[in-house]
Amino acid sequence: MREDFNSLLGNLKKCEICKEKFGFQPHPIFLGNVNSKIVQISQAPSATVHETLKPFTDQSGKKLKYEWYKIDDETFYNPDNFYIAALAHCYPGKDKNGNDRMPPKICYEKWIKKELEYINNKLYIIIGVKSAKVFFPNENFNELIFKNNYINEKLAIVLPHPSPLNIKWFKDHPEFMEKRIFEIRKIINESLDKIEKVYITGTGALINNIDLYFEEYLENVRCEILKPGFVKISPDINIKDYVEVNSAISLALSALGQGISGMNFKKNTLMDKLPDILKMEVGSKKKSPVTASKKSFKFVTMDFNIPLDKIEKGMLRGVVGLLVLFFVYCGFSTMILKQINLKNDEANASIQDTNSQIALVDKDIQSIQNKTSDYTTKINNLKQINEQIEENNKIKKAIPNLLNRLMYVMPTEVQLTSIKNTSSTHIEIQAQSSSYADLGYLAASIKTNGILTNVITTSGQKDNNIVTIKIEGDLP
Repeated sequence: MREDFNSLLGNLKKCEICKEKFGFQPHPIFLGNVNSKIVQISQAPSATVHETLKPFTDQSGKKLKYEWYKIDDETFYNPDNFYIAALAHCYPGKDKNGNDRMPPKICYEKWIKKELEYINNKLYIIIGVKSAKVFFPNENFNELIFKNNYINEKLAIVLPHPSPLNIKWFKDHPEFMEKRIFEIRKIINESLDKIEKVYITGTGALINNIDLYFEEYLENVRCEILKPGFVKISPDINIKDYVEVNSAISLALSALGQGISGMNFKKNTLMDKLPDILKMEVGSKKKSPVTASKKSFKFVTMDFNIPLDKIEKGMLRGVVGLLVLFFVYCGFSTMILKQINLKNDEANASIQDTNSQIALVDKDIQSIQNKTSDYTTKINNLKQINEQIEENNKIKKAIPNLLNRLMYVMPTEVQLTSIKNTSSTHIEIQAQSSSYADLGYLAASIKTNGILTNVITTSGQKDNNIVTIKIEGDLP
């Protein structure tokens, strides 16, 4: 009888079979459970991981998690998401030449095969040449990376080692970061059942930059104001113009049989449950082999354990069908009549309001005719005011555009502490980070991407390893 999974992990944690070979106390490092969605197998923990006892806390891990997968530590170290292991569960140490030792064959033969027998995963991720040779001994490593593979009839993807020392491979294969990594990222997100995009609608969508707020709150989830597909993005279109009609458009598409049929935000009513209530067996429960083999399309059936003849069954079905039609007809008639009365009331109110407006318009026309020249002057003045308002609106729109463009060039380790609009077009930005390089990248990106013109950067001030700089410039 095989030992259960928990016992297996307990024995793995106590493993010291390589202690004499390594010359130091080994520490088996792994993370996950039997229901982990993704099994990730690399070559061996690094010296840094050996000290922290937590997988992928080194530079390779940061590149893997944050740049390739685009996930946070909470997602990566969630045992329900990832089962993290390696051919060598322990750091193998250095050889005579100062290079990392090869993963001991006894480690993955004794443990990895047993671990995989228990885990009910969706996806395998195999990292590095040595790991790939174990699972795909007769295949070319580079070819494995650029295609989808299978282990135990489950999808498997192969990755190059994310080590900073693996520069030559990435230089020789630029298509990995240009195309393949996006395909891999999509596969991982689908395996994790991760939400990639959230649409915002309703009156709350009218709040300025509400989408940016939710993106910051939800981190790696893109948020977008919901709009109909036929509405073209334009500065001249107010978001209020289409947010207010989203519900009407959705109902219209639903009535036409379009849209997403599985999406339903209403509670089930008695009418929704009526077909299931009326679905009862008629006649005897016993079925002949001939009857059982035929596909049934019965709608109304009952079973009283009393066999009925064909005429009785037909009459019963006819009566029940007529009753169903009668109740449906009554329900729809009542609903339609109610809607008609409501629309009539709305139409009468609209007619009265229109007549009142017509009377006021007639009165205004008489007055306008007597003061034509005066109103002409006023119209010219209004045109000048409108032009000024349009100019001011352009300036107001420039700020959200600035924030939106900053979002795409903002390094992960940089925080914006303040953004000031010192004049109609002049902007002062204060940013801080523990990295001079990230702050320099931000300032350079703002200048080269034309986010601001006449860019001036004030030298940074360092306080407790936090560097603060000021970036000034004019809105384009």
